[in-house]
Amino acid sequence: MRQWPPAIERFMAKVEILPNGCWRWMASCNTKGYGAFTVDGKQHPAHRWSVEHFRHTTIPKGLQCDHRCRNRWCVNPNHIELVTPLVNTQRGINPKRIRSHCVNGHPLTEDNLIWYLDKNWNRRYKQCRACRNANQNKHRKIKRQAMRDKP
Repeated sequence: MRQWPPAIERFMAKVEILPNGCWRWMASCNTKGYGAFTVDGKQHPAHRWSVEHFRHTTIPKGLQCDHRCRNRWCVNPNHIELVTPLVNTQRGINPKRIRSHCVNGHPLTEDNLIWYLDKNWNRRYKQCRACRNANQNKHRKIKRQAMRDKP
């Protein structure tokens, strides 16, 4: 029977330490870019295994690992913070959040934004005020025309 090196040695053999402090996972990754590490025949997310073994703790149920460095392949336990799913989502990089103009070219400034809650009152989203007004005016015009055309 083959004798495997301790898991921690195998883990560190798959890590490249970068100048910015990130530990780049050099072995297999899943389709979302997170590292995968196998111990005792069971595959674990590499970043979660790192947190549990280098911090000597278990990740409480209901918490997720948030990569503060924004690199999914980073397995440095000091770059990972345990947060709720809501906080993790809010901190995530969302292209819509960082846009400066809407699809029609209007600036997305505070005075040109309308914030809404979805129908379940749990998620905020924004809409360009100029586009919303133009859309409402278009529909009002169509309604007025339909009322005039009624016999």
